[in-house]
Amino acid sequence: MQLVRLSLSQKRDLDRDLLNCVLAQLCAEHRSTEVSSVLALGAIVGFSQQAAMVDQELLQGQLLPKITPDSLSERGLVELTSLILALANLGIEEQELTFQLYALLSKHTPSMQSKHVANVLLALATSDVFPNNLLAELESKLKADIRDNVFYEMDDALTICWALASLEYYDASITAPLLERFVCPNMKLRKLLNSNQQNQLHQVALAWEDRRQSDKDVFKLFSPDLWNLVYQPKLCVGELPEVRTVMDLDILNLDNVETAVETYFRDREAASSKEAPSSAAETIPRLRSVEQNVQLLDDFYGVDLLVTLEHGGNENTKTTAVILDCALSSNDPWQRIKKRQLRAAGYEIPDVRYAEWELLQKGDKEIFDAIFE
Repeated sequence: MQLVRLSLSQKRDLDRDLLNCVLAQLCAEHRSTEVSSVLALGAIVGFSQQAAMVDQELLQGQLLPKITPDSLSERGLVELTSLILALANLGIEEQELTFQLYALLSKHTPSMQSKHVANVLLALATSDVFPNNLLAELESKLKADIRDNVFYEMDDALTICWALASLEYYDASITAPLLERFVCPNMKLRKLLNSNQQNQLHQVALAWEDRRQSDKDVFKLFSPDLWNLVYQPKLCVGELPEVRTVMDLDILNLDNVETAVETYFRDREAASSKEAPSSAAETIPRLRSVEQNVQLLDDFYGVDLLVTLEHGGNENTKTTAVILDCALSSNDPWQRIKKRQLRAAGYEIPDVRYAEWELLQKGDKEIFDAIFE
């Protein structure tokens, strides 16, 4: 018997087919029986763990309608906070259901434990939404817990700080005490963070460092000792290429993309020279370099392609960092903070979807025009 070795893309497709087969079977059984909102809620939360692979149409058409706003009033905090995070991960925007969730969560905020607060803020950061009433309740809850020395789990405290950074919600009276008490009160505990947590903490530090450039007063609650524990770039693994390519990138052939970029600018320059030979050198950007799998910001962030253009001379350059965007990262606070910080550092960050990489490899002119115009 000959063993067949599947590529990553084949494995991913097999996993997706199996997952959606289970979802379809579940929906079929639900149509033939009286399905409770509890069962539907549990299924949505479970399938949200594989958000990139789920048949959204099937999930939203068959399971989501079982969860009515009225049924939510009977649910507890664990179910409510799990559901709001699941909807965010799945990218579902069901306004009536979401608004009901916000209202219920606002009502129950004083009873929340650290995990509940972390899940809700992570959901808001993932959806990039700002429900004012809920945020005000969460702010009051956090400040009251800090005042009363309520214990927070380390992972929850870090998630809260990270979500707040993603939302650009800079309140040092919340972030500084959470980091000081629960995340890194000393170097021994700081080193207990795993690589993902180290990277999250460094994103928080970079966000606050950017904030300090425009408002030095917000930083006063960070003592020098605390900041020296928080900002430890050498302890971070960073976004290494092998870390970023955990999902299948079989269609991403960077050599082909690099060649296509060079061809695109060569053809563009030639066409412009024919139309306006005398001014082409000044008005048409020239390609200086194309690099693959580049690490930026002290090797912390990785980008798939880095393209540097010259505009009218060597001194006037623009660098575009092209990052593979896929279903897994479209609602990811990590990507949102990453792009924000790279833009602040002067890089152009175009939005390139996963499906568009094949067009890049083929030299599709419209895609290149959209990226480099």
